[in-house]
Amino acid sequence: MSDTTLISLDDVLYAEEQEWLGVIVLNNGVQVEWQNQMGGTACGHPTAAGLFIPLPAAWLTRDVNDKDPLDNWYLNTNYEPKLIEKFLAANPDLGKLFEVLEDVVDKAPQSHAWPWGHCWGEAWVPVRIREDQDLLPFPGETAVIVYPNSD
Repeated sequence: MSDTTLISLDDVLYAEEQEWLGVIVLNNGVQVEWQNQMGGTACGHPTAAGLFIPLPAAWLTRDVNDKDPLDNWYLNTNYEPKLIEKFLAANPDLGKLFEVLEDVVDKAPQSHAWPWGHCWGEAWVPVRIREDQDLLPFPGETAVIVYPNSD
């Protein structure tokens, strides 16, 4: 039996039927595993262990067409920094706190080798907490931005 508790963000936050936003700070000794529906209509359900920190839902903005730059993206191949940069540019409040993970570029996952699981995309965005920000704890740590999936 595992010592880790699994909490589905679908069950906890979607039940409120309101917009929400958060970040899971990975690998910090917390024995809670979080799951979120992601990837638009692909509907993946990845999990990651860590500390969940709620963020203001108003920080999640859309592009000029009121659309998420990662809308319906579900990737289980290489980490693509240009897509993450586009997401952070469309969400400037998040761009002040997070940055692209440079050390995983061009590395394909190998059986859940990434600390955030085997996939990424809409509503499951792996990033690094910027060193030059002073709002969030754990600067320099890997994290996953999570929010409601469009499906």
